[in-house]
Amino acid sequence: KQAQAKVTEALVLDKTVHVALASAAVKTLSQTLDITGNLTTADDVQIGAKQAGRITSVFVKDGDAVSAGQVVAEEDTTQLREQLRTALGQLAGARAALAQAQSNKAYGPAKSSAAVRQAQAAVRSAQASLAKAQAGARPEERAQTKANLDAAKANLVLAKRDLGRKKALVDEGALAHTSLDQAQSTYTAAMQSYTNALQAELETERGNRSEDIDVAHEAVRQAQEQLSTARTTQKLDITWDQAVESAQAQVTSAQAQVDLARSNLSDATIRAPFSGRISGIPMQAGTVVSPGTAVARLVGGAGAYFEGQVPENMVKYAKPGQTVSIRVDAAGTGTYTGVVAGVNPMGN
Repeated sequence: KQAQAKVTEALVLDKTVHVALASAAVKTLSQTLDITGNLTTADDVQIGAKQAGRITSVFVKDGDAVSAGQVVAEEDTTQLREQLRTALGQLAGARAALAQAQSNKAYGPAKSSAAVRQAQAAVRSAQASLAKAQAGARPEERAQTKANLDAAKANLVLAKRDLGRKKALVDEGALAHTSLDQAQSTYTAAMQSYTNALQAELETERGNRSEDIDVAHEAVRQAQEQLSTARTTQKLDITWDQAVESAQAQVTSAQAQVDLARSNLSDATIRAPFSGRISGIPMQAGTVVSPGTAVARLVGGAGAYFEGQVPENMVKYAKPGQTVSIRVDAAGTGTYTGVVAGVNPMGN
């Protein structure tokens, strides 16, 4: 064993190097670096909502291919449509006011005289209303309120009878409970109608209250003040140009509100910014979102990139334009050829 150990030690410590001899020649040497990384794309976004609302419809699912501009989801537009209708109404009113101002500019004196006549008619109408309030209800009105009360009472009796019949059927299990709820609602409405009709009949019998007469007096006073104002306006030298400019400003403001309402309504429809595929499960219908909330993830297919981590001692050798060969495990044994697109300036 000791002899064998000495032989082994001699072999280990032997500094003899075996070399191969060859003729000198010029050759091109290349160095290949193997790195690992991930595939990514520049077109990878979270499609978000532009405004707060409730998602009512989602038209895509995980893996679906979508084109640029395709509708991905929609928010509830009930309130937005109402806002647009209101804005359109205000715009129509502003345009009517502008047309009125332009007409006043062209026919100012005639309009002023008409305003006085209108104010005079308002005074006469208010005075007639005051006289009617002081006189009280006519026999025809009393008969009408009495007929309304009788009809409401008949409906109440019928609703009460129907409620009792359906309650008995529900207790016996012969009728669904929802029918009882509907009958109860009908009875409640009939009771309210009867109460209103009874109150109207009592007010008719008592005649107009002193408060109503006071209101009629106030209406007469206001109509007389409007008549006085119209007469004063008729005497003034009104600057019609300023009135037209003010009305035009109101039209411009109303148009801006319409444009804003239309923009908000359009933003309730969430569209794909570019072509690609949906990645992951989109947000479900019924979810309430805020501005910027991600509804779906869209990954484009316009360009795929391989991102790899190069050892720090090799970063200096990586140059844009260098040829690379990429192998994707999920795609089998094939390779893809590409070039280095860029090197991170913070590479370490």
